[in-house]
Amino acid sequence: MNKSEAYSGVVSRLRDIFLERGFEPSKNKISAFVKKTDYGYQRFFIEILDYNPKQKIEFGSCIKHDKIETIIELIDQKFNLRGFSKVRDTTAWGYPYSLGSSVNKCFVTKEEDFERCIEFINKHLDKYISPFYESFCDIRNIDKEINGIDFWKTDWQMPYGLAGLFPFKRTIIAHLCANPRIDDIKAYHMKTWNTLPDCEQLLLAYDYLFEYLKGFEPLDISNHE
Repeated sequence: MNKSEAYSGVVSRLRDIFLERGFEPSKNKISAFVKKTDYGYQRFFIEILDYNPKQKIEFGSCIKHDKIETIIELIDQKFNLRGFSKVRDTTAWGYPYSLGSSVNKCFVTKEEDFERCIEFINKHLDKYISPFYESFCDIRNIDKEINGIDFWKTDWQMPYGLAGLFPFKRTIIAHLCANPRIDDIKAYHMKTWNTLPDCEQLLLAYDYLFEYLKGFEPLDISNHE
């Protein structure tokens, strides 16, 4: 089985499952299914790793908060922090890496494998992905996860990621949630960056972000669906 056959086979078999959940098929392969929300979007993605004839299937969920990504976009345009990345997600969960493993048990080699593969994805959809969507639609829950008592130093090898620019996004989230630890967050990252060579651009961008955020009041996000 080739990569294209594996992708179309998985997506077609997942279609009804996601339509029932309010998602629509995506027009590009960056996402398999997308659901627009009042705050941005939820998306489900599939990546096929080609080990012909075995096709390993990675999958996961992403959420975009427009308010956060609009600020990130402004900072990026001024300081070019993202480089060539096209990703505009705020937070993400992905199999298998978000489970702390690189072992992928979801694969297809022949037509008969699809049923087992879809059952595997559906099980993870119920156990991990649906709770991810339900919780992180409210950025206060993201704030509690990364900026709370168990303070994250990075999102590397953590259960969830912020899809790039972690220090900047976690700072925006902390500000919008009126987190009293925001000065501690800034101090931690400034200290870390000061130990790195060629850190001037990061420090300038981070200082600029703090000044820019002074114009934003914490969000009323209690009514997000």
